[in-house]
Amino acid sequence: MATALNKRLLSIQRRCVRFAGKYIAPRADLHTREAFPFDIWKAMGREGLLGLGIAEEYGGGGGNFLSLAVAGETLVREGHNLGLVLSWLIHQLVARSFITRFGTPEQRERFLPGLARGEKTACLAVSEPGRGAHPKHLTTAARREGDVLVLEGDKSYLTNGPIADLYVVVAVTNSQDDRKAFTAFLVPEETPGLARTAPLNFPFLRPSPHGGIALKGCRLPASSILGAPGRAYTDMVIPFRELEDAAMMGPLAGGLADQIHGFAGLLKSQGIALDDDARAELGDLRAQVDLLRILAYETARMMDSGREHREFTPLLLAARTFGASFQERLAKLAARTAVVQDERLRQMTNDLAGAGSVARNVCRLKLMKLGDELLAP
Repeated sequence: MATALNKRLLSIQRRCVRFAGKYIAPRADLHTREAFPFDIWKAMGREGLLGLGIAEEYGGGGGNFLSLAVAGETLVREGHNLGLVLSWLIHQLVARSFITRFGTPEQRERFLPGLARGEKTACLAVSEPGRGAHPKHLTTAARREGDVLVLEGDKSYLTNGPIADLYVVVAVTNSQDDRKAFTAFLVPEETPGLARTAPLNFPFLRPSPHGGIALKGCRLPASSILGAPGRAYTDMVIPFRELEDAAMMGPLAGGLADQIHGFAGLLKSQGIALDDDARAELGDLRAQVDLLRILAYETARMMDSGREHREFTPLLLAARTFGASFQERLAKLAARTAVVQDERLRQMTNDLAGAGSVARNVCRLKLMKLGDELLAP
């Protein structure tokens, strides 16, 4: 079982408990501030947390997906903030699942050490303003001019967009009969022709910054191409959708743990006595939190195995449904007990609701597909 953590994972867990208690939990302003807390980010770099999932040969911690699940769950549970850990996780995933997996030796050597030390921050740039990330609607394109490629277009809804030093930009490089071929490019923030656009003001998941970039005559050498030309959407973007959902299970489990323990603390501090039914409901919600943590760890082990698992997608969908049900049940229990919620509980509840709203329709379609498979002849 993944929950029987080995010495290495227990060490990571203890490091994250200490870090969250020292740097994140004391910061009551994280949910309200507009500016990104670079002091915490730099401390994450010094402590090796920003390079946790990067190979040791590039200065990282050499951790696997289970390491990230344990760290993410612990940082949220002990730090009481989901947004900062979202930015941490996206930075890890771009470094690990894009640059490490698809980069050339020269690209990995150029970018990964800085990302591991926290001197550089990574961002994935796929979605576009008013169009989302559906390949049919994406228009950002790269054209060849001699030995260089020129990027034109706009990207938006980018996690870490306003603070990133390195963007993985997915652009159209060929189009024929309404079928588009996409290529990924490594674009440093200082590249001429790249400009950050105004940050987006989301009412949840703060202080994780979201924003966009404008690419106008952005000239890149061929060495900036990441992975196989024309295959970025198939090889990178589509797998990343489920990869991100799976990796977020750890932080979400930490968020639910923070909720239930915070809720119980308010009941005690306000002297609210529970009847037997309410006690049983509270206990069941606690058990559900432990179950989600186990699911998060087991899902991470599936990713680390390098093999396909039939249960992988259903687990992701079940975790999302589970999270929504948990929020509904906790809200009913809060109303029943008339507990007065504090700012910490309200903010975590708001962040979890916001995270659950992302790609809700896509998940519903996947659930319908699973149902159809059962009904097929």
